Amino acid sequence: MLSLKQPGIDEKLWAIPDMEAVTSETAECERLGRELETARQAYDQLFPYRLPPVTGLDYCGANRPALEMGGDYFDFLHFPSRLGAKLGVAIGDVSGKGIPAAMQVPILRTSLRALTICPQADLASLVTNLNRLVYEAVPPSHFASFFYAEYEAPTRRLTYVNAGHNPPIVLRNYADQHHVMRLEVGGGVLGLFRESSYYQTTVTLESGDLVIAYTDGISEAMNVQGQLWGEDRLIQTAEECAGLGAADTIDLLLDAVSSFAAGAPQRDDIALVVLRVLSN
Repeated sequence: MLSLKQPGIDEKLWAIPDMEAVTSETAECERLGRELETARQAYDQLFPYRLPPVTGLDYCGANRPALEMGGDYFDFLHFPSRLGAKLGVAIGDVSGKGIPAAMQVPILRTSLRALTICPQADLASLVTNLNRLVYEAVPPSHFASFFYAEYEAPTRRLTYVNAGHNPPIVLRNYADQHHVMRLEVGGGVLGLFRESSYYQTTVTLESGDLVIAYTDGISEAMNVQGQLWGEDRLIQTAEECAGLGAADTIDLLLDAVSSFAAGAPQRDDIALVVLRVLSN
C-alpha cells in the first residue's frame, strides 16, 4: 500500500485546502468589492449631471480618474437672477490619487457650495475662506490646486481666482488668427497654509471664445516613449474645434490625449471643463 508520507514526496502537495478559510476569504473579497462599488457610485455623484441652460453659453465638463476614483474635481453652480443667470465654474486637483485623494474631494465641493450660499464680499474673499476650511479639514501636507470663476451671461464678464491651478486657456479667433489668454491671477494652492492671500480679476469674453480649464493629467499625459502631450498640443487640438459644441470639444480633446498615449497607461487623473460663448 502506498503511503502518502513516502520519502521524497512533499507533504505540502497533499495538503487539503482549508475550505472554511477559503470561503471566508472569498466572502471578504466580495464584501470589499461591494463597498468599493458603493464608494465609486458616491464618488460619481459628486459631479454635476444636470446643466441648467445659460443664455449665450454652451458648457460641459468631464472627469476621467486614473484608478477607480481620483482627486480631480469639477463643478458648475447655477445662480438664477431676474437680470440673467450667473454660472459658477470650479475645477480642482487634490494632491495624490486613488481613494485617499477621492476622499478629500467632498470636502472641497461641500465647502465651496456652502460658501456660495452665504453672501461673500467678492470671489477673493470666498477663496480665502475656502482655503481656511480646506486647511482645517484635510490631513497635514495635503493640498489642492483650484480655479473658480463666475460668468455673468448679460455682460459676458468672467470673474475668477486661480489658486495655484494650471491656468485655464481662453482661445479667441481674431482676424483669422487664434490668440491665447491664460487665466493666472489668484494665489497659492488651497490647504497648505491657513492664512493665504488671494486676488481676483475680470475678463470680458467675446462671441466665439473657447475657455478650456483642465488638470495636469491632460497636459502631462505621456506616451510609451515618455513624451508629454503638453499645453501646446492641447491648444493645437482646441484650435481644430471651431464650430463644435462644448461636449464635442471635450470628446475630441480626450480622444486626442488617448491617441497620443497610444496604449500607455493613464498616469494621473483628468478633469476638463469647456465653455464656448455663443453668437448673439
